[in-house]
Amino acid sequence: MAATLKKVIENIRQIQNNARKNNDTTRPRWPMIVLNSPKGWTGPKFVDGLQIEGTFRAHQIPLLVDSEHPGHLKLLENWMKSYKAEELFDKEGRLIPELADLAPKGERRMGANPHTNGGLVLHDLVMPDFRKYAVKVPAPGSVEASDAHTLGVFFARCCEPQ
Repeated sequence: MAATLKKVIENIRQIQNNARKNNDTTRPRWPMIVLNSPKGWTGPKFVDGLQIEGTFRAHQIPLLVDSEHPGHLKLLENWMKSYKAEELFDKEGRLIPELADLAPKGERRMGANPHTNGGLVLHDLVMPDFRKYAVKVPAPGSVEASDAHTLGVFFARCCEPQ
């Protein structure tokens, strides 16, 4: 990962230097990193003989820590210690200055982007009346309906030209 990041940063600097020194205004092909990591890759790989990493179990509670699973407490402890929080936070629990300084400042912050939180490009959202798409349920258990299908019909209406 470090080698890949180093290569990407070097490529970006070459593109920037070329643009600045040669007044090159062509649109370069910027490097991109696509990280494909298995779900649950930082947690326990197996719990009670069942694979966690890369399976649906990583989307669940990967291990129960209760009186019926006393061995899970050590698994949880090892998992949490693997993040090495003592290297990231000071004694008062604050992020260490070296890491806090890495966060963008001013106009470089995500929240300063004109598209975030409406920002400078805020405009009214035109949508149909959602109540027209409600599934009528006269009595509990009397209707079978799919939330995804119902929402799909609503979204299809939202996308029609007004």
